[in-house]
Amino acid sequence: MKKGPRRLRRTFPDVLKVILPGIALCLCSLELKAASDVEFSGTLVAAPCVVATDSEEQTVNFGSIAAKAFFNNDRSNPESFQIRLEECDLSMGSQVVVTFNGVEDADQPGTFTVEGAAKGIAVVLEDSKGRAILPNESLASVEISAGETVLEYRAQIKALAAGRVKEGDFTSNVTFMLEYE
Repeated sequence: MKKGPRRLRRTFPDVLKVILPGIALCLCSLELKAASDVEFSGTLVAAPCVVATDSEEQTVNFGSIAAKAFFNNDRSNPESFQIRLEECDLSMGSQVVVTFNGVEDADQPGTFTVEGAAKGIAVVLEDSKGRAILPNESLASVEISAGETVLEYRAQIKALAAGRVKEGDFTSNVTFMLEYE
């Protein structure tokens, strides 16, 4: 008896065993893509000076102040800070006017309000000559120098009513704005 070609009988489950791994392999090799936008923005300005990086986002840390210190004095010791202007080009302007913007304390005009658990205090700013800096009011213009100009300031914590302070953490956010003349 002569035997003919052998026929392979494939059942549906046998076919799936061969085809499914192949399909899975094809799917794994596909690249998955997602698109997102990146927005770039800014403002080009003509300013005679560049604000130094270390002057842009400053933190003046008063550390721990004993509440009893305000029984005899209405102010803490001053903490100095500065605004450094670099690469000043006098052909574009020779003076700068600084304004410190922030929320003025309702109980003590001329001071900046604080937020947090501490109560009965506010922040007071002064220029290098001890003159008070009022919230949201422009200071007198200052002569800038070619190259670098350093503007010196002091900050203090002031008790709003002697002996009526409450302990706790506090912050005050003040922004400075520069206008060149």
